[in-house]
Amino acid sequence: LAYTSVRDGGDRCVPLALSSYVPPQAEPTTLVLDKDRRVVARILGVADESVLNSIITDTLAESK
Repeated sequence: LAYTSVRDGGDRCVPLALSSYVPPQAEPTTLVLDKDRRVVARILGVADESVLNSIITDTLAESK
């Protein structure tokens, strides 16, 4: 499963660009997108592996 990870270069442009989805001070943040690139889940803070696996499994099942 390929995914993209975005890191801010220190100029805070990434948090500001995503501010319609998450507050700029909420780091780290994980966004889960569906096949149409819509945000289907948002995790503020450290993402627990079991929660993330469950969200991804549900999202994949819904896209079939």
